[in-house]
Amino acid sequence: MPKTKAIKKFEKENVRALSTEATEAVKKALAKYGITVKYGGGKYGEQEFNLKLTLQCESDDGETQSMKDYRRYAEARDLPIQMLGASLTINGDTYQVTGFLPKRRKNNIELMRMSDNRKQICPSDYAIQIFNRMNEKAKGLHKVGKEHPLAKHPFGGECVEGCSPEKGMHVMYNSATARGR
Repeated sequence: MPKTKAIKKFEKENVRALSTEATEAVKKALAKYGITVKYGGGKYGEQEFNLKLTLQCESDDGETQSMKDYRRYAEARDLPIQMLGASLTINGDTYQVTGFLPKRRKNNIELMRMSDNRKQICPSDYAIQIFNRMNEKAKGLHKVGKEHPLAKHPFGGECVEGCSPEKGMHVMYNSATARGR
C-alpha cells in the first residue's frame, strides 16, 4: 500500500480531492442508517478547511424538510398551499416548487429546474405572482399586452414590461449567489 504524502497547507487542488473523498467516506459510513449525504461546498484557508455536508434521513411520508416547512408556514406567510409541487414557467424554463426555507427572510421559496434538476431559490412574492398569473392564464383571465405586471424587483420598483437579460435585470435568483441579475 503506497504511503500518502501529508498535507502541509490547503490548496485548491487538494481541497477538491479531500472534499470528494470525505463525502464518499461519510456516505459509505451512514448508508446503513438510510441517511443520504450531499456535498454543500466549503471554505478553506492555508491551515483550515471547513467542509459543508448535508445529511438527510428518510421520512415515512416521502416529504423533505422544505416541503414540511411549506405546509407548516403556508397560512402564516400567505403561501397558496396549491403552489407546493406546482410547475412555474420562469424565463422560458420550467420549475417545480419544492418547498419553503423559513430561515431565509427574502429568497425563501425552493424551486427545482426541471431540465437539469438543479435547485434554485426565489422570493415568495415573485413565486406567488407567477403562480397566480399562470392560474389566470389557464382560466382565460390574463390580459395580453404591456399592462401585465411581472414581479417586484429586489431593487425596488415594479417591472411592467417584463425582465430580460437585454434590460440588465432578471427577477429569478440563483441559489449560488442569491443576488438578482
